[in-house]
Amino acid sequence: AIGVAITGGIFGAQAEEIRKEKNRMVASKNQKVQKLKEKSPLSAAVRSLQILFEDMNIRMMDAHQSATHLKDLWTMLAAYIDRSASELSAITTDQALMIFAMQFQGVVTPWREIRGMANQLLKIFDSALDQFQREQQSGKRGQ
Repeated sequence: AIGVAITGGIFGAQAEEIRKEKNRMVASKNQKVQKLKEKSPLSAAVRSLQILFEDMNIRMMDAHQSATHLKDLWTMLAAYIDRSASELSAITTDQALMIFAMQFQGVVTPWREIRGMANQLLKIFDSALDQFQREQQSGKRGQ
């Protein structure tokens, strides 16, 4: 539940649709720049740089948002660990220990889901980096 609440904005279907639309718009801009290259090479070069900076800005904002979510998650986990340590040191009965263990299991179990989400996030970053590198290489070949 913690992972879903924090990372829902990153991995949701809506975010994926937004990324697809952004990619479609970037492709459309690139087609227009190609037409502009034929008519005015200097204007096309300036527009290509503008598109590159806009795309980098979007990627940086996505990375910043993801980093903020991770920072919030780690802050929340640190507070939970501190509270759990205090509660554990105050346990004096078997029943209290069992209750604590069940509650702690409820925190540990979602980490399997978080691990899967982290793997998805790494794949998204790898894909974005690969796409950026391909665009850089194709831009150098087109000059």
